Amino acid sequence: MTTISISSHHLKALREHLFLGKHEQAAFGFASWEPNKPGGLFRIQTLEFIRPNEFAFQSSYHLELGSEAQARIIKLAFDRRASLVEFHSHRTNWPAQFSHSDFSGFEEFVPHVRWRLSGRPYAAVVFHESSFDGLVWVDEQRVQLDGIESDGLQPQLATGLSLRAAEEPYDR
Repeated sequence: MTTISISSHHLKALREHLFLGKHEQAAFGFASWEPNKPGGLFRIQTLEFIRPNEFAFQSSYHLELGSEAQARIIKLAFDRRASLVEFHSHRTNWPAQFSHSDFSGFEEFVPHVRWRLSGRPYAAVVFHESSFDGLVWVDEQRVQLDGIESDGLQPQLATGLSLRAAEEPYDR
């Protein structure tokens, strides 16, 4: 199992931030990584909410982090010797799943971040109002995030839709 552990206080603040306004929002968690067989645990220590002026592009269907914000987030993670967990919201009517533009962004961003952070695991989580999904890059693999644990709450399970979609052939 590959999971994220986050305090109920942080989870509440994160969800409030991610669903502010009408546009997609983003945040990063700085986490310790505890490997176990066959997965691991990201233990969120702190969160950093991305402000609207830190995006190169932000709308109700897509967002792109500005280069200064990228550099700042990576430096904070490096200084803290932390793994990064990316969180962003989707404003759709469907269960949580990464979009094609999300996957395109991962192809460039994730290897860069992991190189800068000496190969530390990286996770990305997309929240929908009623569900979430996530992927984790650890060692040289991309794996499914299984769930999120928070004190006092039942463990929440990811939809698992993103990894399946990424591994299916794309037909037009």
